[in-house]
Amino acid sequence: MLTTLALLALAADARPWLPKNASCSDDAKALHDSGDLPEEFLLGELHHAPLIDTAEQSEKLCRLSAKAYDKKGQLWVGVVETAVLTPSGSGGYVVGPRTVVLGLFKFGDQALVTVAKTETPVALAQDEAFSGFDLAPFKLDEKKRAFGFRTRRNVAYAGGGGTNEKLWLFRDTDAAEGLALVFEALMASSSTTAGEWRPDHTRAHQENDGGSAVIQVSKTKTGGVFDWDKVVLATKKKAAYRWTGRRYETKDADPVEDQNGE
Repeated sequence: MLTTLALLALAADARPWLPKNASCSDDAKALHDSGDLPEEFLLGELHHAPLIDTAEQSEKLCRLSAKAYDKKGQLWVGVVETAVLTPSGSGGYVVGPRTVVLGLFKFGDQALVTVAKTETPVALAQDEAFSGFDLAPFKLDEKKRAFGFRTRRNVAYAGGGGTNEKLWLFRDTDAAEGLALVFEALMASSSTTAGEWRPDHTRAHQENDGGSAVIQVSKTKTGGVFDWDKVVLATKKKAAYRWTGRRYETKDADPVEDQNGE
């Protein structure tokens, strides 16, 4: 009987628009990066439904990654990122928006167990992709903290391009809802745009930096949860994020200036 990963690698010979090497991964080496977690276990736990495989749709694995969450290596976080490929109409294929499922795992005395996971896949924007875990100490209170990942969206312009980076943070609810999203924000934005043509037929380019922010945990609390500030250190601009009962929200202007129309 074929394993899930083996089925994932089967060629779609009945679909001329889908070549054997069709992929949604930008980095083949990073595609399989599950550390001490078995790939079959990670994929089986985090992919909630069979991979889509029809004449007009082919779901592909973009990223399968895991990282130790504590120094002892007993707690691990893992993600499965997939995207659906469809015919482009011109003989090739297009990669649709990616989805990410995040999980928290623990090595027990006898077996590897799932502590919690996102019950609903996180839907990313078109051309947005998982770029790495963020396991900094985002404190919620004296005992609990949030954790998650970052995504990057690359935008192409005529003669230039741009990048936006977002931070997604979750908490373990200790309930049936699993990992709940508590923070989502743009953390960095930059672009390069084409300018005037020079006499030597080269083109000037303008670098646009919207800032790069960090999260600072305050000593004050709202509803028993630490207040957070999103701060751009270069400009000292900040936005105060406060706990609303389920997640962090802000009423302030974003200190990161979006250069790419997020």
